[in-house]
Amino acid sequence: MLKETVKHLVDDLTGVLTRSAIYSLIEQEVKRIKRYGGKSSLLFVDLDNFKYINDLYGHFEGDKTLLNFVQILKETLRESDTIARYGGDEFIILLPNTSLERAENVADRIIRNLSQQNLKISCSIGIVEIPTHGTESEILIEKADKAMYKAKQAGKGRFFTYIEETLYPRIPSKIFVGRQKEKAKLITLLNEHYPLVLIKGEAGTGKTRFAIECLKLIEDSRILSTQCYGSLSQIPYVPFQELIKRYREKHEIEFREIYSNLDSYQKQALKPIVPDLSQPITTDIDIFKFFETFMQLLEEIADNKKLLVYIDDIHWIDSSSVNLVNYIVRNTPKNITILATARIEELETSYIKETLKKLIDEKLTIEFEIPPLDESSTFELVESILQAPAQDDLKKLIFQKTGGNPLFVEEIIKELFENGHIVLEDDEWKLKEYEKLVLPETIEALIKNRLKKFSGEKVLEVAAIIGQEFHVDLIANVTNLNRGYIYEVINKLLKEKLVEQLKEDYFAFKEGIIRDAILNEISSSKKRYISKTILEVLESKLPSFGGKEELCAYHAWLSQDKEKIKFYSKLAAEKTKKAFAYEEAIRFLQWYTESEDNEIEREKAFAEYVTLLSIKGELKKAIELLKDYIANNKVSALSYRKLAELLIESGDPQSAMEAIEKSLELEENAESYTLKAWILKRQFKIQESYNLLEDLLNRQDIQIEEKTLADAYNAQALNLMDLNQTEKALELLEKAEEIRNRHQNIRGLGSVCINRAIVLSRAGKYEEALKEYDRAEFYYRKVGYKAGLITVLNNKASIYLDLRRYQEALENFKKAAIESKKVFDRHLLALALNNISVTLRFMEFHEEALEAIKEAYQVASELGMKDALISIKRNLAYVYAIGFKDLEKSVPIINEVLKEIGGPKKTYASLLVYLQAIEIFLIERDFNKVKELLEALKQALENSVYEEFKINAYSIEMAFNFYQGRKEEFKQAFQKAWSIIEKADSKRRTDFWITFLEGIADTFCYLGKGNISLKILNYLITYSERNSFIQDVERIKRKIERVKRLFLVDSSQ
Repeated sequence: MLKETVKHLVDDLTGVLTRSAIYSLIEQEVKRIKRYGGKSSLLFVDLDNFKYINDLYGHFEGDKTLLNFVQILKETLRESDTIARYGGDEFIILLPNTSLERAENVADRIIRNLSQQNLKISCSIGIVEIPTHGTESEILIEKADKAMYKAKQAGKGRFFTYIEETLYPRIPSKIFVGRQKEKAKLITLLNEHYPLVLIKGEAGTGKTRFAIECLKLIEDSRILSTQCYGSLSQIPYVPFQELIKRYREKHEIEFREIYSNLDSYQKQALKPIVPDLSQPITTDIDIFKFFETFMQLLEEIADNKKLLVYIDDIHWIDSSSVNLVNYIVRNTPKNITILATARIEELETSYIKETLKKLIDEKLTIEFEIPPLDESSTFELVESILQAPAQDDLKKLIFQKTGGNPLFVEEIIKELFENGHIVLEDDEWKLKEYEKLVLPETIEALIKNRLKKFSGEKVLEVAAIIGQEFHVDLIANVTNLNRGYIYEVINKLLKEKLVEQLKEDYFAFKEGIIRDAILNEISSSKKRYISKTILEVLESKLPSFGGKEELCAYHAWLSQDKEKIKFYSKLAAEKTKKAFAYEEAIRFLQWYTESEDNEIEREKAFAEYVTLLSIKGELKKAIELLKDYIANNKVSALSYRKLAELLIESGDPQSAMEAIEKSLELEENAESYTLKAWILKRQFKIQESYNLLEDLLNRQDIQIEEKTLADAYNAQALNLMDLNQTEKALELLEKAEEIRNRHQNIRGLGSVCINRAIVLSRAGKYEEALKEYDRAEFYYRKVGYKAGLITVLNNKASIYLDLRRYQEALENFKKAAIESKKVFDRHLLALALNNISVTLRFMEFHEEALEAIKEAYQVASELGMKDALISIKRNLAYVYAIGFKDLEKSVPIINEVLKEIGGPKKTYASLLVYLQAIEIFLIERDFNKVKELLEALKQALENSVYEEFKINAYSIEMAFNFYQGRKEEFKQAFQKAWSIIEKADSKRRTDFWITFLEGIADTFCYLGKGNISLKILNYLITYSERNSFIQDVERIKRKIERVKRLFLVDSSQ
């Protein structure tokens, strides 16, 4: 019955079971014995001198010999006995219900029956008894193998029964030695809240075992573990797919319950790591929805306990998983910690290198380097491996040679033992023939020396090209070698401790330096040939599997097969983009464009390539690369249109206009005209933008797709708003919403809501505008679109400022900062911090305002945010001047800003620079500068839509003229200001009146007329109380205190 369940697992040459099957059968036999009692035996059979037959007569004759030997075994054994081919010339025989004594009789019969045949071979057999010698498959086979080795040493053609007292070096050591201080320190770190603890060390220092030993000591916690695979580093999110898979194997019911509580958008978002359950992605889900949902999944699994996420070999992590780790580290609650191991040498070329550097700089990650063992711990390890006391000279020699590196210690002991340089005498291991001893000086030299016996071995070369990990099926298909032979090679590699078994038929090189040493010996042309063969197998002989497209693209690239690179890179790019794996998609698109000769297809791919770069935050690089591509290739309207999109996103409308004009010269289309209209609007050419869109919407010769039509309606609605046609603007936004609803464009719906809110707020309908922002926020949170959400929070805050609800404005700006940090967008963070500072300063909290603006300045400076720095430096200068009267710091900064903007423009930012610069120079009493700037500002404000700036300018002009005794000019300024205030609606009139009076009070304050300033401010308190502006009352009271402290020089004025 048991054999029936695994009959498909047969060796393709001999017809007996494979090594994979025998493990399962041994486990079943152990279970049977535990339940019913009895004893069984296991034989490990190795043909003596079989290599001689292969070398002398060829593999065909060798295969015939194996078949004949199997026939002898079948004739000798009972029907209930099981034969499995373990390696090329190695067999394992399971003898159910067979004692050790009877097993020895069976072994003797096999040897005698073989000797009677004319096969010119003999065999050596090792015997173990179940359960006497163990109950684990691997241990039983290992002991039987050692017993077989003893039989060979005794002269071959005989059997040997395993003797428990026989001492061999046991690698790895049964016990974990040393590192008590390091364990205590790591456990302390894990119990504190470090989002990521990185254990790093050189090859062979025992990082993985150290981590596992420490995890065992953490109390009252849950542990999720996963592994990064070097051979799968081209496939996104493999470590996290593995993590969830391992969790589900033990807790499927619990996982299903957690999963069932997710909404449809969250289930769609989880598709990259739970492909078997997740729904197809049908809407514009954002990558941060995926990150947020995965974070929520971890929190649910933690269930308020300590959760440790263990990631082994993080140096092999894929680039998309790096982004997920980055998000977890920056947003994890205090009960979740990532523990990772990494090899120092591999980190230098790892995808995670730069992210780790930033996280360490920001104190979100702590490094924990594992040093080699000290002398006493090395001595302890030596005796643990040798399973008996060792001579001091031997222990000192090993420490001197290895420096305490555990892997090197294991390898040196193995080298000494196999070459007969250590012997067990009087229950102590001693050095023998020391004068003849020549040991490698480094672990690399030792490994290179050990690999010599495998020089040119096809199995090993193919395995190394496949990657750090490799599967027997893939090697068999690539090499066309018999699986038995492949297992024989792998068995030898296992015995040499060069590889380790991960799971059934899946192996890995024990250390990266082993694989590197093999790769260094393979020529470039041979590497290309093997990769090409691997590719052919992946696409034709293996079934579809997760990551197939990515692996095919990778091996096509390694083999430099242009046609295959084009085919698979394109497929892989499309697939990885849908899985939010933008880093991988970018890499695949780069390979595609380098291989594609068709100009049209290459241009399309390159446009997609730079789009993904901009999504990833590399806007400057995207622009530079696209400009270079245009300069060196024949391009269509597509490239210029894409360049215009990127340039307008970067805040350069003039260059964007040049690019879109070139695009339209090459091809007229609705998409380009709509983009041009947006650019015109950014240039404040409202009427021109309106005319262009009106013409487009009425043209019959240009087809407009619905997506573009919705964009055009959005843009035209904002134009109509600026042209004071509110109702028409709202009608167009209604049409845009209908289209985006029809296409389930969630982000687009959020955009419509934002634009409607802008139109409503301009019309003074603030409460309605806030409701629209709430709708936009709902849409953006649904799909995890953080950039849109941050825009909503900032815009809501601006409305609250207009409503004089400063605390609510501050809260929304702070939420924007929090969201920016969540998505590690330092550009948005700098802007949010600037907004926070402005609000705090307006609320008269100058110390907090200075702290926020300094942080904004630091971030913006590090990122080189030229446009943002103008606003930030202006704000910094203003805070120094009015909050602290520190003109030594303020004046140089504002002069620098004035120089950078090069004269007043009609933009909001430019006008604000001039207004605040005037106030700073009033405080400095540089009246010539004040006059110069005031005249320039008044000219810029002509025909401006920013009425509040005009009122500010007139209030300054009034007080300044009053101070200088120019009564007529004072009167004219007042009349101009009043004409604006009088025309405004009741809400705006109140705002303008407070702005106007406060501006006059500020100017008198700066000019030293403190008492006049205080009288106006006290009046404003009464006025604010009468109009229920409670937060203004408190704010102005704080302002009075500042005026008294900094500016009230002569109380008799």
